[in-house]
Amino acid sequence: STKINIGAATQTQDGSNPNHIAALDPLTGYAKGLYCDNVSIPMTHNAAVLVINVVNGLGRDVAGIKSLKIKTGNDIALCGTYDIDIVENKLSNPTNTSNSIMVNVENSDGIAKGKEFKIYAAIAPCELPSNGTLKFTVTDADNTSYEFTKVFPTGRKIEASDLLSTTLD
Repeated sequence: STKINIGAATQTQDGSNPNHIAALDPLTGYAKGLYCDNVSIPMTHNAAVLVINVVNGLGRDVAGIKSLKIKTGNDIALCGTYDIDIVENKLSNPTNTSNSIMVNVENSDGIAKGKEFKIYAAIAPCELPSNGTLKFTVTDADNTSYEFTKVFPTGRKIEASDLLSTTLD
C-alpha cells in the first residue's frame, strides 16, 4: 500500500483545457505476468471527473468564467489523501479531506449568450446520501456569482474513473 492524493481543494484550469485533471487523478497499477518478456501493468484511475457545462443564459455576452466552487455535506470528502492497497485497489484512512473544491479558471475567453463553457473538476470517490446535494457557485470575470444546487433524491455513489456531467444554465 501507499498514500495518494486524490483531487485537491484548489484546482486551476487554463481556459477550457482539462489537462490539470491528470495531476489530480493518480493512476495506480502493479505488474502482472509470469515471465520477464510477458509483463503488463494495468493502470486504474483513482479519481472521478465532473464536467460542468456552464451555459450563458443571461441574454448577453459575459467576459468569461473566473471560478467554480463545488460544495457538499460536511461529512463527505470531495478530495483528500488516502491509503491505497494497489493490488486490491481499495482506498482507506482518508486524511486532509475537504467537502469543497474551488476550480480557478485562468485565461477564460468570453462566453456569447446561449453558448457554454466547460469546467473540469477531479474529485475523490464518495457517496451522497438520499437528498444529498452538490452546490455549485460560478463566478464570472466581472465577479458576479451564480448559485445552483443539484439534489440527489435517492443518493449517488461516485466511483473512481466515473465521468459525470451536469449543465448549469
